[in-house]
Amino acid sequence: MKKGLSRRNLFKYMGVGGATAVVAGCEKSSEKLIPMLVPPTDYEYTPHTAYKYMTTCRECDSACGMMVTTREHRAQKAEGNPNHPVNQGALCARGQASLQTLYNPNRHAHPLADGKQIPWEEGMQQFSAIIKAASGAIAYLGKPASGSEGDFVDEWLQAAGGGQRFKFNLLTQRSQIEANKIAFDHANVPEYAFEKAGVVFNFSTDFLENWGNPVENARRFTDMHVYKNGRKNKFIHISPQVSLTGAKADRWIVINPGTEGLVALAIASVIQKENGTYKFLKKYLQAYSPEKVAEATGVSAETLSELAIDAMEHGPLLALGGGNVSATDQSVETLVGVNILNAVSGALNKTVLFSDQTTTESSTHQDLTQLISDLNAGKIKLLIVDDSNPVYALPPSMGFLQALKKTFVVSLASQKSETTHTANLVLPALTAYESWGDAFPRNGVRSIQQPVMSTVNMFDARAREDILLSVAQNVNKKAFSENSSYLDYLQNIWQKIQRKVGDRRKFDSFWISVLENGGIFEKPKFIRASLNRRVASVKLNDPGMASSDGLTLFPTTSLLLGDGGGANKPWLQEVPDPMSQIVWDSWMEINPDTAQKLGINDRAIVEISTQYGSVQATAYYHFGIHRNAIAIPMGQGHQHSGDVADGFGINVMELLPDQMDKAGSLVFVGAKAKLKLINEKSYTVNTDGNARQLGRDISAATTVEELNNPEKHSSEHNR
Repeated sequence: MKKGLSRRNLFKYMGVGGATAVVAGCEKSSEKLIPMLVPPTDYEYTPHTAYKYMTTCRECDSACGMMVTTREHRAQKAEGNPNHPVNQGALCARGQASLQTLYNPNRHAHPLADGKQIPWEEGMQQFSAIIKAASGAIAYLGKPASGSEGDFVDEWLQAAGGGQRFKFNLLTQRSQIEANKIAFDHANVPEYAFEKAGVVFNFSTDFLENWGNPVENARRFTDMHVYKNGRKNKFIHISPQVSLTGAKADRWIVINPGTEGLVALAIASVIQKENGTYKFLKKYLQAYSPEKVAEATGVSAETLSELAIDAMEHGPLLALGGGNVSATDQSVETLVGVNILNAVSGALNKTVLFSDQTTTESSTHQDLTQLISDLNAGKIKLLIVDDSNPVYALPPSMGFLQALKKTFVVSLASQKSETTHTANLVLPALTAYESWGDAFPRNGVRSIQQPVMSTVNMFDARAREDILLSVAQNVNKKAFSENSSYLDYLQNIWQKIQRKVGDRRKFDSFWISVLENGGIFEKPKFIRASLNRRVASVKLNDPGMASSDGLTLFPTTSLLLGDGGGANKPWLQEVPDPMSQIVWDSWMEINPDTAQKLGINDRAIVEISTQYGSVQATAYYHFGIHRNAIAIPMGQGHQHSGDVADGFGINVMELLPDQMDKAGSLVFVGAKAKLKLINEKSYTVNTDGNARQLGRDISAATTVEELNNPEKHSSEHNR
């Protein structure tokens, strides 16, 4: 853990947004944290009165509905919007901590040119001038946008003379979308009805951490897995690593790294042979029988057959696949195998539900590789980076940082990051708490994002869309002639939505109801899907990861830090990781049997090396990982993201290759690691003293049979 963060400063950061707020005095030197016991007097407010605003959380692509409570014109608490059909009033830790995006002292406070503060007028003039000079050789790199923002940026690029938009998302679902297109002719991500399943087979997905919408997944999974009506449905985790999601399982099936698809096809072969459906798959699945894949997967033929029987006897089945741990160069083929299992078992159209809405896709890894090539060749005169941090998130082996030096970079971001640090011009953007927007994350859901408070005084920032609109009108007088602000543009879009949904009220009344409810929510419309015969041509090979030299490296996702965007929030740094209980640091999960063979003790400092780089991290003994693998969580190891994020832990992306699968997604599981002991003891901070109960009966367990029999079941553990 980095030295120099005092206890006083820690609690200062933790307090921002709650009992205190960030304000500014008349002079720069008077900027400080003032307790709400002495509130500012430069604006009107109703004392002691709380107001609630419905808006949209933008901490990840899930775009959950959010309800923000304000007092004295300041946002003080974020919760889920109870009207929202997806998260239904719940909100994850990252959403709760998003207040620290708003009140973060490390936000960009002023426009910067080559690291020096400049007036807004000068910054806008520079931006307009470089747009004109670029003559259409512009690249715009931002997050995928499911709402109006994407169309706005496309129109803006056209008004600016042309250019290409890149939609950057490190934790993309492109492989899943491609597999669904191959298997079902639907290029989108379906809804997974956990609550309708009798048994769930989870092939390495972290659906409670960062796969899909974790908030919705948790709610639906709880409904499926909770004891009710005298029974409890099954959840089986099939993976080489136990994550927070896997820890909830009734049974863990340890498999060799990269063999999730082979296991899925083996189970499907037994089911197809039994029920006789999808006869065109008979010959295809015979090649993946339990006997033929047992050695490659590390799972006995008997166990594979038992899983098939479980699916048939306790169904409907829901099979899930995807996520970092299974993200090999065969990700698409693996997910096709999971799709085949869902179809053969009868899960399709029961627990796997498709709609006709196309999922917002991110740019492919190949697109980003081409962008880097064009930057190096001087074909891009202006790169605009919108609230993204590719310098940190992409493997250094891609050379993105070096390519940025070949062009003029403009950053539109509210927070400091490795990418904004390299920008020639930084124009501070407002946060989602202070600006307008919308999101359409799924079929029937249109969420609004509204400013819940005015801009915090000490941050001289503007809405990124208003920045773009203003410079577009400077460059092209005819651009956005009907819009004086992005709010105007947004309302024009929502007038079309009003007509589409058949609402005949005056727009003002309609708009107010949208703001009050947080959006428009309709019942989803599902369409029937069927398995395409071409799946029988998809071949899945033994990856051979378990037998090759070195340990397979799993870069795992963090529930709290995501892809690294949460690392600048002290609330999230301070929350112990649910599995390791470690705070403010990185660690390496390793099986104790493997570690002892290598002479590595628990909590020792180890150097982890691949052919792409090396880092040092604390060894953490974890029985829930394959003996030929290690796992390091993503999200730490920042250098220019503010003092809360910088200097804590390591960035596991430094160990990864520049490699992609057939869908154009980054391959996360492709590097082999070697370990070297550096120090017998680390100074990692964690809250778990012992992994065992030592007879204290802290966490008791029982069986469903005993629970249904009052004479055998004791309620002592509930007291």
